[in-house]
Formats: sequence, C-alpha cells, structure tokens
Amino acid sequence: MLALLLIVFCKANSQQWQDVTPTSYTDAFFSSMSFINEKEGWAFARPVPFGNFDLIHTSDGAQTFEKLFTLTENMTCWRFQMVDSLYGYAKTENSFLKTIDGGHSWQDISDTALFNIGNPLWSSNGFYFTDRNTGLYGGLNSIYKTLDGGLSFQKMNTPQIIDSTAPERRYQVNAIYFTDSQYGWAACHLFWDGGCGMKTVDGGESWAVCIPATGYLSYLHFANNQTGGMGGTATFSYELFLTNNNFFTPPAYVSTWPQFATSICYQNDITLWYGASPPVFNRSTDGGLTFEKYDTTYATTHANESIMDIDFFGNTGYAIANSALLKLADTLTTASTFLPESQPVIILSPNPASKVCTAKITVQQPACTSFDLFTIAGISAVKSEKFLSAGTNEIPLDLSDLKPGIYILKVSSPNYSITKKLVVK
Repeated sequence: MLALLLIVFCKANSQQWQDVTPTSYTDAFFSSMSFINEKEGWAFARPVPFGNFDLIHTSDGAQTFEKLFTLTENMTCWRFQMVDSLYGYAKTENSFLKTIDGGHSWQDISDTALFNIGNPLWSSNGFYFTDRNTGLYGGLNSIYKTLDGGLSFQKMNTPQIIDSTAPERRYQVNAIYFTDSQYGWAACHLFWDGGCGMKTVDGGESWAVCIPATGYLSYLHFANNQTGGMGGTATFSYELFLTNNNFFTPPAYVSTWPQFATSICYQNDITLWYGASPPVFNRSTDGGLTFEKYDTTYATTHANESIMDIDFFGNTGYAIANSALLKLADTLTTASTFLPESQPVIILSPNPASKVCTAKITVQQPACTSFDLFTIAGISAVKSEKFLSAGTNEIPLDLSDLKPGIYILKVSSPNYSITKKLVVK
C-alpha cells in the first residue's frame, strides 16, 4: 500500500506545472512566447516596475536564459513566432519585425501601405508562418499571404462575411494556425460582439467559414488536419468549439463558464488543454468531451492573471501567464530525452575577428559537439565536429575563407543548442 501511494505521489509531482521564470524577471510582464522544441524557446518580458521588453532565450528546457534583444521604448510584442532556430517574426503595435539570427537582431519589414494606421494590417496580431518565407497575415476584412519572408504581401480570397465593407461587418482576424503548408484556420471577431471561424485547404489562397457568426474568437490550435478547436467569448459565456473532422459537421460546443478560457493547445489528438482566467490549467483526455481542473497551484497566488498561451512537445509543455513562464515536464516518461545539463557558457574571442576566432566553451558533460557557422541568410559557411571534455574547451574557428559580415555560430550537442553572433571583418 505504501509503495502504491509513493508511485501516485511521484506521478503527481512529475506532472505539476512549475514556475521556471528567470530570477531577474520575477513579476515581469510576459506578452508572448515561442518554442520550437522541448528545449529551445524565446519569450518577450518587461521587467517591473517599468522598462522595455526584453527577448530572452533558453536552449536547455528553461533551466537557464540569455537576454538577446531589447525592444525600443513603448513597443510591446503581442504576437511572436520563431519558425526555426534562426528565423522568426514578431508583431508590435504598429510594426512587423523579422529576425534571421535567432533573435539577436530584428528588422522592421512593415509595408507602409498595409501596416500604417488605418490600413488593413495595422491593428491585427494574427499571423502564422509555415516556413521561413511563407506566411499568412490577417487584418481588417482581409487575409494576406507572403512568399518572400514578409517583403511583399498579396490579398487572399476570403468569404463575403469577411470582405464586406459595411461597418456592421467589420471583421478582424485575431489568430491563424497551420498544421502543414495547405491546411489552416483563422479565428475572427466582429466589432463589437461577434465573430466567426474560417478554414483553408489550399495554403490560404481561399477561405470558407467553418464556424458561423458567434462570439469573439481570439485563439485556436490544431493537432492535425482534422482535429482542433477555437475559443473566445460571447455576450454572457466563454466557449470552445472543437472538431475531429475539420468542421465537416457542426463543431462540439464546450462552455468554460465561470472560467474565462484564454488559450487552447492540443498535446495530441485526444489530449487537449485550455488555460483560463483565473490562471487554472484545464485538461481533457477524451478529445474534449470532459475537462478537469488539472492544476490550480499558480492560480492560488496570482488569481488576477491569465494563462495566455500553451505549447506542447510530447510530454513537455510550456505556458505563459501575465507574470510568469511555466513548464510541465513528465519526468517519468521524458527523463531519457530531457537531460539536466545547464546551458553552456560560450565566449568568442576576438569578436569581431578576421582570420581566426576562438570559441571558449565550458560544459558539464563530455559530448561530441557540432559547430555550425551560418550567414545571416541561413547558408552554412563553416561546419565541424569536436569532442568536448567536461570543463573548459578552446575551439579555434578558421575564418580565412569568409567574406566580411555578420555570421551566426550554432553550437549543439545531444544536451543543448545555443547560438552566438560573430562579426567577421
């Protein structure tokens, strides 16, 4: 009997959401996050009481963080997506930003004809990129597509309920999500209190309404091309709309009253989560037929906050609340893939460099490690593998054949992946 109780206790502890907020950002305001796997992710956070938003990065599963970039004064990142370890996009109040070096630097790629105040994309945060160059961006009565990484956009075909210019049909796209290059969905709202859901099966070229006029839809997520859901608010209710056949039949309706559901994420095709305000984690293991209050720990001390975003990679989940970054890791099933080594310390000297640069790297465990140097366009310039011993290692990098410019060094092993900017002169 005691053994059984210990197993149950360990199981519960292994699956509790933990606060993994970096010490220097305790009680900061978190606006957005983006993870690309169970170890590597980014988040925008503003230290209190006042300050500018910092972009912080982890490559070891939120054990350690590094500050990469600080937004200019009064800029807030409301929507953020890293496509891979180098390329990413971010939407602030009045600008659209792009990084091609892992978040170390950002370029404003806002098309003034689209993003200026009063133009179709100026007030929308809903976008999604399926690869480095291909993305869909939703705005007022419109969805636009780019094939060149945001340098140019073309308006897509949306249904009449969206295209109408009548003031009472003024729709805005709040969120977009794709499971592959063809299947995508959009959550929309109608000023003031209404909305609809849309879907595409041709890469966003044309869209159809899949959830008729309903409440204010603001978030969505899909496990695959058939299974997923959207959520939002109506006048006196908080609701989710779930489907397992890509809305071929009317969606299942789930009321989250009295909680205000604020985010949704499918861990797999039958397990899904929604975050709420107060910040309670709710989980379903039967495809959304029933939900349980899975974890109320954070809500007991931060009752006025919300779970604004959730993301899962296998049994490892990440979420942001208003003032915290949270993690769920099932150590009983992920111990073989989630290793406890902290992020290594890497120093490049000299930097800028001309002929040769030395990467001084300190690691806790010996491992075969790859050193990949990329141009800012993502083209591999130098590639090598070295065996690193536990402790401090010095690895020379031959730069003699490289043209002057900015490069990104990616150092990775089975336990971590980290990037550093290197200037070649």
